[in-house]
Amino acid sequence: MNVPHGSQAHINSLDEYPISKQILCHSGLLTPILRDRFGDIYVEEVEACESTDIYFRRSSIRQVSTGNPLVIAELKVRKVAVSEALLMDLRQTTLPFGQLLINNGVEVRLMKQRFFVELDEGGHSYLGRCHAIYQVVEGQCRELVCEVKERLLDESSLKRLQRL
Repeated sequence: MNVPHGSQAHINSLDEYPISKQILCHSGLLTPILRDRFGDIYVEEVEACESTDIYFRRSSIRQVSTGNPLVIAELKVRKVAVSEALLMDLRQTTLPFGQLLINNGVEVRLMKQRFFVELDEGGHSYLGRCHAIYQVVEGQCRELVCEVKERLLDESSLKRLQRL
């Protein structure tokens, strides 16, 4: 796929990215998938800011055993949709957002999922996905909790870092 450096493109086939496809092509949270494939993970905050309504965080999700980054993630959390305790944990811990949702018993469903590819200056391509996380109450999606953008490392790096 030809995509100019620094740009994003929507893609029709994920077959060029077999490892990334296995990691991203599901309707659940990314945290359990990353732990299964790469072992323990932690979050290193890159940037955070908040307004009255939104808490924004850009972070690197890293593998504990190597310290290597696996995912660059961006979250736009609606503050009214989460508890103050969860929001405080998001600000102060190195736990991934998905783990915080699980720990706080927040049942969620991912919707509006789309995939993209980004290229860096060296020509490496990175598969990612954007989606919305909705809280589920009595089996129904009720409230938008968060908008998420997740971009994985390149395929060769993921292959090298995964536990098999």
